[in-house]
Formats: sequence, C-alpha cells, structure tokens
Amino acid sequence: MNELNMDSKITENKKVKKPKKQDHVALSLESVKKINSWIKQAEQKKKGVSITRKNFINWLIEKSPDQLVPSDLSALVDRFYDEAKFLRQLLRELNQAKAEGKTDTGFEVVVKTKKFIKKKDVEI
Repeated sequence: MNELNMDSKITENKKVKKPKKQDHVALSLESVKKINSWIKQAEQKKKGVSITRKNFINWLIEKSPDQLVPSDLSALVDRFYDEAKFLRQLLRELNQAKAEGKTDTGFEVVVKTKKFIKKKDVEI
C-alpha cells in the first residue's frame, strides 16, 4: 500500500506535455491535383528542391495577407452562405433572449406571403 501511494505521488508531480493541436484538412481531388502540379513545377525548376504538401500549404497560407481582398471575401460569403443555418441561429438567439427575460429582443418578424395563383389561371 505504501508503494502505491509513492507511485501516485510521483505521477502527480510529473508534468504531462500536451501534444500540439494539429488540424487535418480533407482536400478535394481538384485541390490535390493543383497542389501536386505546383509542387512538381517548383521541384522541376531547380534540382534539390523537395516540398511536402504540408510545407507547401503552410507556405502558401503564411505568405498570404492577413485580410482577404473584398472581392474574395464576397465570393467566399456568397458561396458558403446558408440561409437555413442563419435562421436557426436567429431563432436560438431569440429563444435565449426570451429565456433571459428580455422583452425587446431586437428582432422584427416579417412575414411575406406568396402570391396565390388560381388553378384556372395556370396552363398545363
């Protein structure tokens, strides 16, 4: 029993190093082809150059500006905007505001009705 207590004290005193967090990104086939082509271009330009995908991607990101240019930012937002996700987020915020007892939630409900089309007006 005494050995067990000593072992647990030793374990408690040791500092456990946490490994660095690494993010892994799955690339599309088209992206992989482009990256491989760019790496091949660099390696063919001068003998002795050897670039891994990881090193290439890190280099590409690190050399890029911290802020996106407005046209890229707009294209990115347009491509990945999800109206349903946005509405769900608004609903969560509204429910949270109500749960906190806020009467003025800052939300205005706008209902837009669809124009009713009579069946006899529609040609088949």
